[in-house]
Formats: sequence, structure tokens, C-alpha cells
Amino acid sequence: MMKYLFLIIVFVLTIISCKPTYVRKGIKQINLEKEQLIENYNYFQNIDSIQIQKLYEAYFDKIDTINTYFKDQYSDGAWKIMTDFGQIKGSLKPYIKNAHKIHGEYLYSLQQLVDLERDLKEKLITKEQVEIYLMSEKNANKQLIDKSKLMVDNVSRGVVNYHNLTPRIDSLIIVFKSGLR
Repeated sequence: MMKYLFLIIVFVLTIISCKPTYVRKGIKQINLEKEQLIENYNYFQNIDSIQIQKLYEAYFDKIDTINTYFKDQYSDGAWKIMTDFGQIKGSLKPYIKNAHKIHGEYLYSLQQLVDLERDLKEKLITKEQVEIYLMSEKNANKQLIDKSKLMVDNVSRGVVNYHNLTPRIDSLIIVFKSGLR
């Protein structure tokens, strides 16, 4: 008799402790989404924002010097170099202006997934709600990832362009300061 009672208790506990399929699948999807978000957050965080800030300041120092010494009498080649250099601002400024916002959006999105997982584990939401919330989070995360990747790609391109053009800009600045043509 004791043997049957034990089996009945184990069976009942097994049934009670089993998570519904939608909970297991939902948790698996949430974990995959968190992994993807963390991976892309790490990619975003690989940019050295202090270096970008210093580069941005150095960029404006060079622009200020050009504006101080430039006389509108130089060759088309000088104009092209200055135009190319001037376009670097478009790569750096969005990062300087928005990096902290993107950082906050990543943290918010990760917290949303943690909260969704907790609600799912506690069965506070239905299968239909899980599908709706998960789809909403996936869409928001995709937009965030796309936006941050674009920002990283643009700022990286701006850094490369800055380093490529700086020697030529420095040479032009020397020419401008000396008053030569």
C-alpha cells in the first residue's frame, strides 16, 4: 500500500510541477532573444566612446583652425580634401549625440525580456499574450539592433576617414598658416 501511495504522490507532483508547453517554448524564445540582444549590445559597446569624443573635439579644433587661416584662394584639390574632411562630422555627431540613448534602450529591452520571462514562469500571462508580447519585443529589438549597427558602422567609417584625411588636412593647415597658396 505504501508503495502505491508513494507512486501516486510522485505522479501528482510530476503533473503539478510540469510547465505547460507554451511556457517552455516561450522561455526558450525569450532566452534566444536575450542572447541576440546581448551579442549586439556587446558589438555596440566595442566602440570606445571616450576615443570618439576626443576625436570629435580634435576634428573641431582642425575645423576652427581652417576657418581662422583659410583664404578662399586655394586649388580644387584643397577644396576636395576640406569637403571630404567636413563630411566626417556626419559620421561622428550621431554617435556622440545618441550613444547614451542606445545604451539605455538596450538595458530597457533586456529588462523587458527579463520581466516577460518572470511573468511567463509565474503563469501570469496566457499563451496568446506571450505570442503578442514576444512578437512586440522581437520587433522592437530588431529596430534597436539595426539602429545601433548602423550607428557603429557610420562612426567606424568616420574614424577611418578621419585618420586617412588628417595628414592631408594638417598639411593644408600648415600651408594656410604660412599664407602660401
